[in-house]
Amino acid sequence: MSKPVALKISKSNALTEMECDDDDKKKKKKKAPKCGFIKANEKITLLLDRLKPEIMSLRETIVTVSSWIQMLIPKVEDGNDFGVAIQEKILERLTAVKTKVETFQTNINKYFLERGDAVGKASKETHVMDYRSLVHDKDEAMYSEIRVTLLDIRGFYAEIYDIIIKNEEKVTNPKGEEKSSMY
Repeated sequence: MSKPVALKISKSNALTEMECDDDDKKKKKKKAPKCGFIKANEKITLLLDRLKPEIMSLRETIVTVSSWIQMLIPKVEDGNDFGVAIQEKILERLTAVKTKVETFQTNINKYFLERGDAVGKASKETHVMDYRSLVHDKDEAMYSEIRVTLLDIRGFYAEIYDIIIKNEEKVTNPKGEEKSSMY
């Protein structure tokens, strides 16, 4: 068995080597931003965590209602298609709402992309305070966007409910025919 070898290094020698290494590292590394670390806006992140499930829920509702109405459309026949026209108008409106809801998700992704760019510029160009202001402006704009999005979601639910209730008879029975009972 070999004996452990004890290395004797004087403290002054070790410090000199470390100081030299630090000087080389400082020359190679970029300086840390003077303005400090810009972290995510916690309030907006919290609001987005609550908003995203609402967006998904509305999208799922639109798909479900659209499928339901499409299944109620009767086969094509001559005449008495007023109920079918109402069903098609409702489906058109649902498609428009679905497109708008997909835009909500795109806006969230766009916010993170643009904010990330602004934070990157703010950390690189620490002497330009306009970049930090840009980050705050992006956060304020997103807060406003979240508020408007929630109001729109509420409005879309009310609109879908209203249009279906007002046209319930034409949606569920577009031809106005009495269905014969099985018994």
